[in-house]
Amino acid sequence: MYAFEHATETWREDAEELELMPYGIDYAGAMAYERKNHGRLFVASDEDVEGENYLNVYTFNNTWGLDGHWNDPELQAPIALPERIGPGVALAFQPSNNLGSLLSGFLYLIPGGGTSTLYRRAFNLVNWTPDGLGPGNGAAVTLDSLEFDWSTRVGASYEIQVARTPDFRSPVISLATTEAEFCPPRGRLPRGGPYYWRARFVMRGRPSEWGETRSFTLTSEARPREARTFPAEGTLMSGDNVAFDWPSALRAVRYQLQVARSPDFGAPVINAEVTPSEYTARVPLPSGRYYWRTRWQAASGEWSEWSATSSFETNYGWQTLPSKPDASIWEGGAMCYVIDRENPPVEALYVLVGNGEQEFWRFNLGSMAWERREDTPVPQTWGASLTSRHVWHSSRLLSALMGGEDTTLWEYDIRDNAWGPDGDGTPLPRACGGGSCIVRDEGDYYLTLVIAGEYLPPPTNFYKRVPSPEEDGPMASGLSRRRVESVRLSWSAGEARLSYVLGSPGTVRAVVFDAAGRRVRTLFSEQQAAGEHSLVWDLADANGRRVRAGVHFVALDSDGTRTMLKVPVW
Repeated sequence: MYAFEHATETWREDAEELELMPYGIDYAGAMAYERKNHGRLFVASDEDVEGENYLNVYTFNNTWGLDGHWNDPELQAPIALPERIGPGVALAFQPSNNLGSLLSGFLYLIPGGGTSTLYRRAFNLVNWTPDGLGPGNGAAVTLDSLEFDWSTRVGASYEIQVARTPDFRSPVISLATTEAEFCPPRGRLPRGGPYYWRARFVMRGRPSEWGETRSFTLTSEARPREARTFPAEGTLMSGDNVAFDWPSALRAVRYQLQVARSPDFGAPVINAEVTPSEYTARVPLPSGRYYWRTRWQAASGEWSEWSATSSFETNYGWQTLPSKPDASIWEGGAMCYVIDRENPPVEALYVLVGNGEQEFWRFNLGSMAWERREDTPVPQTWGASLTSRHVWHSSRLLSALMGGEDTTLWEYDIRDNAWGPDGDGTPLPRACGGGSCIVRDEGDYYLTLVIAGEYLPPPTNFYKRVPSPEEDGPMASGLSRRRVESVRLSWSAGEARLSYVLGSPGTVRAVVFDAAGRRVRTLFSEQQAAGEHSLVWDLADANGRRVRAGVHFVALDSDGTRTMLKVPVW
């Protein structure tokens, strides 16, 4: 396992950063990436398990890091692939929803090995950390309406912490519970704030990582929880871990959810009464169409009218889509999902055909049609890979490896239909063998690379590239748009002192990361006035322990922009 530390422009071995894959990638491998609040790496490998090829899933939670585990049996068993895969296997993920603890979307697969068949599979996966439903980040709630609730997980108990500071060194509430909700006794939390809260799952005595930290204040006027409904009308999804979410009612003390095969709800397959306005199905829902509705009950015992009925459809297994015309996919084949910046935006798959060819194709997911694009600048061969810059938002840039002895990172401009070298020009550590894979995260903060096959054994090497805060280029796009200005660093008695100027009033969040991109500690998240400010970091992590020597970064986030400052610790 290796990590690319862009602050020092070096590749280094980092056995603690990324976990070795369970199986080596020999001649056939593909990787796809998904992240919004959490992340997944999907890797198709030619490793046989009882005569079948499987899809492996790596789950991680840290916004920048990749701390997680392969195929955690509590999360997701390996997924059998529809046919044997070979050189040129290509994989892509299309997200459709990331709500509460549920990720929904579609996996696309081209098996390679000379075939051009395209498969699609609906996919659901429960996140490993709970998502807070309320109070939302920055919410203002009254003492009477204060209630903590978070996403449920079958078979789990929970732990919740509430504190005055985001480091949770002295929590005012620290509780273990079997319910995915908690109402603190009146008077336990004085009016004011800010307060910070977080929750985590406990499965068979094993706790998950803590979920996202959220802040709130106790006031006399509350803001209602954001209204949202899922599954939306016509949603197509896997029947595993189906999650339901609907708007809460101010006077509700409980809710009733019904799910049925027919719109008259004569024989509901789910008939549940719950306290939070969300529910995760305890058993898989077989393929087919379902109808669902909800209602709420007041403290008087009176029930409301049923909500409007919505329908959704579940589907298991792999579906066959139109195959690519003319040529088969062989060694060097690769694929990625992207939302093209067209008017209106187009969801599409981009495909390298491999086999020493330079053909480049787009599969329009709206029209289900293949379209030829500009040829690649060099032939595609063993180790070629393709990734989009943004998964959840429209994008105009793709990144690619062409494989073989080529160590150039290439860039494709969707709008101009043109290829060129990546703007930052950092070469790969070595040439890539068959089955090599590359992905970028949603914010371009790091690049992950698996190098496999004949050029660089062993086949489980895992690389990650982290840009420096000063880097100005595609990998650091968005980091230079600074709302926080005039940042300065000074030292005093073993403390790092940062001063900065805030151009206009707003919420500022200060977070410390290590050189590998792992979050070390959240210093604060608070509303600040325009003008000069300062902060002090005592060089300790979230547990109060002094951090190891090396390069660290302090990120100042304000209204969607981020300013980074490198802090060396010796």
